[in-house]
Amino acid sequence: MQESELSQLYEKGVNQYRSRLFLQSKHSLQKYIQLDGQASRDASYYLASIQLHQFDNETDLREIVREEKTTPLAGRASRELGDFYFDKGDFRSAAGYYDKIPVISLHNKELSLVRYRLAYSLLQSDYFDSAAQIFDEVRHYGEKEKFKALYYSGFLAFQNGNTQKAIQNLLAAEEDPDLVNNTAPLVARIYAMSSDYDSLITYTSDRIERVGRPQEIQLLLFQGEAYFEIEDYANASKSLRRSLDLGNEKRKPEFYYKLGYSYDQINEPEKAIENYKVAGLDNSEIGQFSAFRLGELYINTKQYTLAVNAFESAIVDGLDAGISEQALFLKGKVMLKAERYNDAIFPLSSFLKKYPESRWYNEASDLLITAYYNTSDYDAAIEYLETSGINSQTARKTYQLVTFHKGQQYFNDGQSASAVEMLKKSLGFNENASITRQASLIMADSYAISGDFESSKAHYGSVIRNSATDDLTVSAEYGLGYASYNTGDFQNAIRHFQLAEQMVTDEYENYHDIKIRIGDCHYIQKNYEEATESYSAALVGSQADYAYYQLGLVSYLQNRVPESADYFEKVINDHPRSEFRDNAMFQLAKMKFENLEFDESKLLNSRLISLYPSNALVPHSLLQRALCNTNLSLYQDAEADLRRLLERYPGHITTNNALLGLQDLIQRGHSVDGFEELMAKVRELNPENESLAIIEFEHAKSKYFSQLYDEAISAFLKLLDYGELAIDVDIKYYLADSYLRSNQQEEALKWLDELVQINDHPYLPRVLDKRGSVLFDLAQYERSAQNYHQLKNLDDNKRNQYKARRGLMLSKYMLSAYDSALYYARQILASDWKPINAEEEAWLISGKCLVEEGDFIQASDNLIQVINSVKDEMAAESYFHLAKIQFTQQQYRASIETLFTMIGEFGSYKKWTDEAYLLLSENYLGLEELLQAKATLKSIIDRSENEELINRAKVQLEQVDLKEAELLTTGSTEDTIKTDSIR
Repeated sequence: MQESELSQLYEKGVNQYRSRLFLQSKHSLQKYIQLDGQASRDASYYLASIQLHQFDNETDLREIVREEKTTPLAGRASRELGDFYFDKGDFRSAAGYYDKIPVISLHNKELSLVRYRLAYSLLQSDYFDSAAQIFDEVRHYGEKEKFKALYYSGFLAFQNGNTQKAIQNLLAAEEDPDLVNNTAPLVARIYAMSSDYDSLITYTSDRIERVGRPQEIQLLLFQGEAYFEIEDYANASKSLRRSLDLGNEKRKPEFYYKLGYSYDQINEPEKAIENYKVAGLDNSEIGQFSAFRLGELYINTKQYTLAVNAFESAIVDGLDAGISEQALFLKGKVMLKAERYNDAIFPLSSFLKKYPESRWYNEASDLLITAYYNTSDYDAAIEYLETSGINSQTARKTYQLVTFHKGQQYFNDGQSASAVEMLKKSLGFNENASITRQASLIMADSYAISGDFESSKAHYGSVIRNSATDDLTVSAEYGLGYASYNTGDFQNAIRHFQLAEQMVTDEYENYHDIKIRIGDCHYIQKNYEEATESYSAALVGSQADYAYYQLGLVSYLQNRVPESADYFEKVINDHPRSEFRDNAMFQLAKMKFENLEFDESKLLNSRLISLYPSNALVPHSLLQRALCNTNLSLYQDAEADLRRLLERYPGHITTNNALLGLQDLIQRGHSVDGFEELMAKVRELNPENESLAIIEFEHAKSKYFSQLYDEAISAFLKLLDYGELAIDVDIKYYLADSYLRSNQQEEALKWLDELVQINDHPYLPRVLDKRGSVLFDLAQYERSAQNYHQLKNLDDNKRNQYKARRGLMLSKYMLSAYDSALYYARQILASDWKPINAEEEAWLISGKCLVEEGDFIQASDNLIQVINSVKDEMAAESYFHLAKIQFTQQQYRASIETLFTMIGEFGSYKKWTDEAYLLLSENYLGLEELLQAKATLKSIIDRSENEELINRAKVQLEQVDLKEAELLTTGSTEDTIKTDSIR
């Protein structure tokens, strides 16, 4: 091939290379090398370059650099390899090749670029001194790399502590407007580190509008901190706030402290509070100061409840001891302002122990006594006062009050013996005459409940002696009336009842009961006219059925038989659920029998037997109906009644009369089969030696009534060894109850089950009631419900109907059968007889059921009914469930208010106050009041003795920590400068 053709082929390959037609170029150059090996060095360079560009294979170029050290080809190859590695980010390799390029071979533009890239590669490879020298070189070339070189020269000067050079170069770099985003945050930081706040403010004010959003946020942050340092808090708050509004990134606690402090100094407390409560989450002196100042601001804005937890967060061991001391004192003090008397006790007593030399010691001591005086945590108050000594008038006054309230609480909870012991303590002091009288009245009521009527009289008397007419005097006269009545002193009973009556109107809640009791006293003394007058005055009251019944008895005793019959019929017909209806039927049947009206007497006895099959009157009614049948010559029916009586009630007092009745039938010519066998069976069940068993039974019962239950159990079990006795049912009943009263529920249940199986005996209603209670306590709710159904169907007595419905209500609730529980609760509420607090319990269960069914409006109404009616544990529980409803409906502030009311009024019910504190933290979390939630949970963890509650608090605290992590950072993301942000 001609030389010109070879030259053309080479030029073709080079042109194809320059046009980046690498495959065609490769083909042309390889053909050229095959035809003419003389020009292969340049061609080989191009082929090596093609390998790099097309296949990222730098091997051939590296070989050229090695072999062609003294030729321009080595420089060209080094340039290509430097760019290749630079673009890949392999700056160490790039620097090595850029450094091999002969500077003399480069034109100005190339020289500026290559030297800049070499410097940048050295910078990224941590050769800072070498990089700094070359950046300084490049900035003199006057090309476009000059400004980037100035930036990095300034950056390296900053790192070396040469802030003057750094500022000079960085400001020069800003002639390139594209570099302001990089230079501005660094310049601002240098001014900040040099404490040159005036220059910083001037600089950032000019640059903020020229940078992008991330850099704007950084400049505002630096600017705000500069204003803060020169105490220009108005501008500090503006700049810091704007930096926060422009970005969603996390901030350091110190940022929120400075923003809060700035607002604090320019008298914008609400804004200060919002930032202090975030800074206060930090476990540092910044967090401690922020929490303390937050507490003070809450006091100033009368947000006392929130101030408490702020001060709690400021009590930190290992930080500023002075702040911790004052925070503990103020926590207790502000709790009194918030009327959280129970809660104030712990911090104030802790303060007195920890800081006996404090300048606030005397004030804290007075505050603690005030807290105890107003507390509902009576146990804590009593323990403190008894331990520290009741040696001042304030202490005596407080001790009298809290022991009175504790005694009152025992009384309301049905613990009359404990009430007596506690009220004795209260009555040991007479600082407040009103409290003394109230304590005396409750003491008297407690003695009366326990049957010590003589002691009750003395205390009722002290109430009356120490006052003129008022409600306490009325209650005392009323109580004295009952105490005298129960001790058989009927004349004095009448006198006291009448004195009480004279001080009230007929709207007084016990007015009709007073009339009834006066009537009873006259009735017992056979003053029938006076009794009639008193009973007649009670015919419109809640005990009208009893009044009618008693009028029936009085009229009968006065031989006014028609009037007596009318009264008994009133009870039977107008009061179908009266507990005296059975007796009214029996008395009326007896009157009809005595008046020889055998058909009507028989009808009434049959009705009683049918309606009340377990009633104690049934044996008497069977005998009376048998006599009616005998007189009506219905001998077969008479025999059936008498046989039924003897077979079902063989040990009853009526058995002799039943046998006489059968003998009478025989004498009348009626044949009674097996009469002799019946007599023998009765004799067998009532042998003469059974009297010994009866004596032993009475002895065993004396052990039972003396509360010596273990001895009673042994005695009753021994009696069962006698074999079958007529009193077996009685023995088993008392045996079961002895086991029950000695808390041996499983043993009690065995005998109660047996008594239920026996079925037909007078104890059955009581047995079913007791068995239901045992089954419920043992969490056998299905059996408990079945048991109470049996009681409900067994007996129409009002008291037993209530017990059955209550048992069903509670059992169904525990079985989550809320519709059924609601049904029985409403039956209790609608019934015309129920014991004290029964309505409140039904409202409470109704409320809890409605909560489960999602009917929060009706549930709240029911719970409020309880809260407005009683001041016991049911009210505490109702408050809690009401607060839970409010929390569920995201009414967090209302829920918090409800919980603090409950804690204030019912501090002695730890079960519910514990739950209240945990729910408080959930409310705070719902409000995103993280500091409040955290302080509440830490308080539970540090001070509670309830391990289960502590574990739940720890789980909740983890949620708070997660929320806190979303808000705060411990790093420095807001002022990081990235050195690879430009190339």
